Amino acid sequence: MNRENTTPHEDGFRVSEVAQRLGVTPRAVRARIARGTLKAYHVPGANGPEWRVAPECLEDTAAYPERGKRTAATDARDDASSNAALRAQVEWLRSQVDVMQGHVKELTALLRSEQQRTAAIEARVYGLPLPGGQAPADTGQPGEQQPRRRWWQFGRR
Repeated sequence: MNRENTTPHEDGFRVSEVAQRLGVTPRAVRARIARGTLKAYHVPGANGPEWRVAPECLEDTAAYPERGKRTAATDARDDASSNAALRAQVEWLRSQVDVMQGHVKELTALLRSEQQRTAAIEARVYGLPLPGGQAPADTGQPGEQQPRRRWWQFGRR
């Protein structure tokens, strides 16, 4: 069947004919029917009801341009709007990257301070040297070596 010679049946266009005219798949035509963007109705067919698209829906070719019928002006307008939208999206993404880099710096500083605190605690508990070769300070904290007292002497000092 030739696209240009497609004529509506007495009860409208078939889904396959509409798909050829619009340059889309029959599934896409059925999706448009389901969304309500194409006016269609059921007619009895050989294998059950078939969809028919009303001819007046296809008269407005601006709403459904065929593939290959685009003009240079249409392409330029679409490209300009696409470029503007993409530029805005890139700017937003760059701002998000900057925010995330700030979070990473903050978390890195917190991690470094916690690692230093952990090393100091381990040095006190286990008697290990601090990073940098420093000896742990005698703070009287539990875990340090102190003379052991018998259990009955804990009440006296």
